[in-house]
Amino acid sequence: MACAGLKHCKVALGFAVIFDICGFTALFLGLFVPLEMKGRDFGDLLVSTGVLMVLISLGGWVMWYSGNIEGMPTQKDLRGIGNAVDHLAHSLSKKIYTHRVHREPLLFEDGGIVWYEDIIVGKTRKVMGNAHSGGIPREILDDLKLTTRFSESDITQWYENFQKQCPTGRITLQQFEEIYAKFFPESDAKAYAQHVFRSFDTNDDGTLDFKEYIVALHMTSSGKSTLKLEWAFSLFDVDKNGYVTKPEVTELSQAIFNLIPKEKQANLPSDESTPEKRAQKLWAIFEKKDNERVAEGEFIEAIQSNDAALRLIQYDHK
Repeated sequence: MACAGLKHCKVALGFAVIFDICGFTALFLGLFVPLEMKGRDFGDLLVSTGVLMVLISLGGWVMWYSGNIEGMPTQKDLRGIGNAVDHLAHSLSKKIYTHRVHREPLLFEDGGIVWYEDIIVGKTRKVMGNAHSGGIPREILDDLKLTTRFSESDITQWYENFQKQCPTGRITLQQFEEIYAKFFPESDAKAYAQHVFRSFDTNDDGTLDFKEYIVALHMTSSGKSTLKLEWAFSLFDVDKNGYVTKPEVTELSQAIFNLIPKEKQANLPSDESTPEKRAQKLWAIFEKKDNERVAEGEFIEAIQSNDAALRLIQYDHK
């Protein structure tokens, strides 16, 4: 008999049950639970592992079946089982990659800059890189992963969409303004978009490349890390002379205030209800006279130690 003795049959049964449990657990996690570590999505790996374990468990079931049913299964029976396994594997693979619900990052589609949307994946995720025609260069990918909070899968997907939207590999000020207008549909984001663009257009050629664009997205998100505050200083340093003056604070306060929807402006504290009041409050935190100026170190120190100042130099639309 293929399964000699009750003990061997029990071993085969235990083997099959354990692999089934592990396999279906891996399938469930891979299909329905977002699992990402160090920028890598492990969903597809779990799905593949789960399918493999379920198929391996069939061997245990065959051994158990052979030892518990009188007589060995015939060659025809085994061939039928093998064909069934092949069919199951093909069917599972097709259904899993056709119906798997996955969260894919999208870039300026239908009125937004960056957001996530549940979509049905009809094929496996594309792998971007030096080996992929038109893929993001590895050095840029590694640098962006190091300097931003974005994952590798996010960055590569945005790169693909960026290439479609900007075939030249550069985004112009007008395109950037249009993106911000969609990102803040209930506000006037043009002035702020111009300041953000200016702060990243270091060579003043009127365009941004992909790396500059992604860093801009990262820096304009809320937070008070030293790197973000260094960028905030460059945003307020309109004339790029290494200092921030009260007129520059007033100009940026106006641009930031314009990002706030009208209905939310009505609910602001009385000392922050106008751009001028916000500029005055922020300047007072720096403890400078109207004709004095703020150096980068002073700017960062003041913002880090004062939550009100942090709120005044940015607007979190969420």
